[in-house]
Amino acid sequence: MVSSLLNQGAGYLDMVIEGLGNYAREAGVGSLEQLRGCLNHASCSDPGAFERGSYMSILHAWKTGTLPTDEL
Repeated sequence: MVSSLLNQGAGYLDMVIEGLGNYAREAGVGSLEQLRGCLNHASCSDPGAFERGSYMSILHAWKTGTLPTDEL
């Protein structure tokens, strides 16, 4: 997030907030409390599967050239 803000300026926050709001509405989320910690590794029923899924997503993004390198 910091890298994106440094690269794109403070106006980037408006886009992030709008995107988060759109996602919350589409997902039927009523409050930030419902989102907070929902992807927490400690609360995951199968942390190993969570890690493998994240790793596979990164590999796929790298292979297809869609890895957001400006955020690394």
